[in-house]
Amino acid sequence: MYSDSDYVATDVPYPMNPNGSKAGIAGICDPSGRLFGMMPHPEAYLHYTNHPRWTREKMPEEGQGLLFFKNAHKYVKERLTENA
Repeated sequence: MYSDSDYVATDVPYPMNPNGSKAGIAGICDPSGRLFGMMPHPEAYLHYTNHPRWTREKMPEEGQGLLFFKNAHKYVKERLTENA
């Protein structure tokens, strides 16, 4: 959810709601939870060189977006193990 400084969902444009979504929606999934769409795009920041300030600031090699995919992988792997 995109929110204002009081953590309330906002329709206010950039920078509080960079894509202008209604009700500050940043992600949505289907009822099964298997199909998921999200803005901002975590795949856009997988490596420090994807960050706009990578030449001016020291950053970890892995971008923060990679954590999203690692957590998804861990979740699915654990569920498959539970159901095996």
